[in-house]
Amino acid sequence: SNSTVIQSKLLANLQFKKIKGIARTVLLNALATKLKRDHYKDCYRVFREVDKDNSGHISLKEFTVALQALPNLDPSSSETLGNGGEENMAEVLFHTADVDNDGMLNFLEFMASTFDWSSLDADTLSQSLKRLFDQMDKDGNGQVTLEELAGLFKGSLYENETREAFDRLDRDDSGYITLDELRSFLFEPVSDRQLDKYCSAGSFSRVQSKRRRGRCFNGMATTTTCVAGICKLV
Repeated sequence: SNSTVIQSKLLANLQFKKIKGIARTVLLNALATKLKRDHYKDCYRVFREVDKDNSGHISLKEFTVALQALPNLDPSSSETLGNGGEENMAEVLFHTADVDNDGMLNFLEFMASTFDWSSLDADTLSQSLKRLFDQMDKDGNGQVTLEELAGLFKGSLYENETREAFDRLDRDDSGYITLDELRSFLFEPVSDRQLDKYCSAGSFSRVQSKRRRGRCFNGMATTTTCVAGICKLV
């Protein structure tokens, strides 16, 4: 029936966005490690200000305060932040950013969810993307395979979710991901064609309600050291 088709498309739409959201956050976390501190000094300053106990992690409450303090946040949103609607927005952002599902955000998780990537000049963004791509591309052939992508997502996505994320990244169904496809996935909105392709494939499966606990970017920078609220990758 038409209602069944509509419900199936709505379900596919929700899952498409959920899978892309988690995968995109993990990738942005990894991309954040490629930037110099000058590029994210505002995020770093605000994070340290709200991290009152210098633990290197912030709670949902502290995250909501941080959103108000970020200079790239829309002023009209900042004025009303704190009522039901905006608190819900902050909660959605927080839980999407919390890729290791521990109820707290470290600096990289915070930055990935709040940094204004459009503020970077084109050359800096391109160089950072290339460094991330090269680190994923273990054999250096200019193509990232499913196995290479899985090494990045291990501990953050289930196997079926990694497969679905790979399919979303691999726009031309070539069986590998290019640098341009990575850029498009991170910084371009989902097109109607992509969503229609996903819905018509009939391959979507139920999203796991609980994600695995664990570090992001397995095999890359797997831990952080935090001293007096200053976090660095080790």
